[in-house]
Parts: sequence; structure tokens; C-alpha cells
Amino acid sequence: MLYCYIYSLFICTGYSKLAFDQLFVRETRDYIKKRFHDRKLVGVWDVFRRDQLFMHSDNQDSLKECIEILTTNLCEEVMQIKENNSCLISPEGDTFIAHLEEKHAGFLKFQKTPQELRFVVPTDRKDDILQAISAFVDMNVKLTEFVDAGSHGKYCFIYNFRKRELDSIEKSYSSLHVAITPVDEKMRFGFQVTGVKKNCKKIVERVRELIDSVLERDMVVTKANFAEFVNSPQGKRAIKGIEKQSLCVIRVTSTPKPNYQTGYRAITSMTVGKTEVVLAKGDLLTMTADALVIPAPTTLAYKFGFGADVVKKGTVIITLPTHIYAIYCTRFYFD
Repeated sequence: MLYCYIYSLFICTGYSKLAFDQLFVRETRDYIKKRFHDRKLVGVWDVFRRDQLFMHSDNQDSLKECIEILTTNLCEEVMQIKENNSCLISPEGDTFIAHLEEKHAGFLKFQKTPQELRFVVPTDRKDDILQAISAFVDMNVKLTEFVDAGSHGKYCFIYNFRKRELDSIEKSYSSLHVAITPVDEKMRFGFQVTGVKKNCKKIVERVRELIDSVLERDMVVTKANFAEFVNSPQGKRAIKGIEKQSLCVIRVTSTPKPNYQTGYRAITSMTVGKTEVVLAKGDLLTMTADALVIPAPTTLAYKFGFGADVVKKGTVIITLPTHIYAIYCTRFYFD
């Protein structure tokens, strides 16, 4: 008579019913059994009352090894659903999960609720699944991206003369639920694109192409009294007429000549780029200027010489950070 002893042990794995069911799917079952076979082990598992997992083997040592193989080769992951990954429980998320299960058929199973997403997969496929989920969430996160027009003139030209093209971009991607909002602020001119990241990327590229297609040129006008003319009502009407007739935007900026006080004589002058440098004779501390630069002693004492005169004339704050010496005036002109 042949006696066969079977050793059994209850495994407290922390697995859910989802994992128990996956252990009996053919592909996953064969995957675990192959691990047993590679180490010449005999092991059979069973589930009791859907919440207790038992392992059976022919001896105590084999039983322990079989349990180790099972618990280290099948993992169950739980992801909490938050605002930044709520796309996982959207219709697009359903499609993504179905595609992922199909790609890893027999090895991967998802279970989701409004609060969490749970999946079971062999350990050697876990990283691939997590990377795929991370990439999906990253591409479907809500995004707001600002597309800089480069200048106020370019912004005005697109908004006034090519608004239809801008609207057509938004309309052509209406199914993607992406919005384009014009931004005309003091220091920002452009268009704000809001929507899902993967959809925003396409529209941002189209908006940038539209901005890049607008030409911008600078023209220097040196005719006498031109600045006075363009700032007059007649000049403004003339510019508006040119803009309307030629479908363009004109922005006029003028650089006024230095306004020297009576009694000071300009000896000579020269122009460097758009900057005019004038050598004038007079008292620097009584002339109108944007800034005054003077030599600074290493001690910043300013007790003697021209530095002392500057301190007396203007309100001065002196700071001494390590190895740096600077003088800051509360106003940049002296009168």
C-alpha cells in the first residue's frame, strides 16, 4: 500500500478576490506553475470561501518554496483616485484600461471604483503597467499653456485681422474640448490654451504657426516734426486709415531729445544705435537726468569729493554685501 502525505498551509497574502480569481486564469496559472517546475517543485493552490488561499505540496520545504514563489511573482496594486488622476475613471480611461487588459490578456485584470483603481499582474510586468498608466495620466491631465505673441503689435494684428483663423483652429478641434482665450495684459500679449494636455499640444502648435506667419518690421523715421504729427489727431487718423486700407497694425514710439535746462550748453553729441550721447557743460547735480553714475570708494564713506556732494544732494542708502559695494538712490534725478 502506497501512502502519500500532502502538506497544506493557509496563506495570509493580503490578496483580494480579484487576485484569487486571477490565479485560476490559464495564462497566470501556467506562469506560476512554470516557476514551480523550474525549481522542481510540486505545488497546488486552492481558495476556500473566496477569501482564504491554501497551498498544497509534498513536503514542508517544498511548501515554503511554493508559497514564496506565489507571493513574489504575483502582485496586487491599489491606486487612490484623486483630482490629478481622475481621468482613469473617465470614458477615455475605460478605453485605455480595456486596451491594456487586451494587450496583457490572461495576465492583467483591473477593478475600479470611484475611490480607487486596483489591478493584479505578474511581478515582471508590473513596471510596464505602471509606466503605461503614468503616461496616460500625464497626457490627460488638465493643462493651461500661454502662447506668447512676441509683441503687442503681433497680438493686435492676429486679433483684428486673423481672428477667423484663430476661431477655425478652435472649431476644428471642438471635439477635443480645448479653449483659446486672448490675453492682452500690461506685460503679456498672446493666447491661453486650456484643455487636456495631449489635445492642447496640437492646438498650441497651430497657434504658434499662426503667430510665426505674421511679419514684424521696425522702421526709423527721422523727418522733422514727425513725432508731433503722429501724436496729433490728424496723424492718428492717418495711421488708422493706413491700417484699415493695408490690413496692418502700426505702433509708433518716439524718443524725445534731452531737455537741457537753460544756461547749459551742449558741446558735442554722437548717436550709438538708438542712443544719443551728449557732452554738456554745467553742474551735474542741477541737471535733469535718468541716472547718475559716479566712482565708488571701497569704503563707501563718501566723506570727500564729488561723492560727498551727491550724498548731500540726494537721499542715499548704502548696502554692503560680501565683496560687493553698491549705492542706491531713492530718486534718479536731481534738481
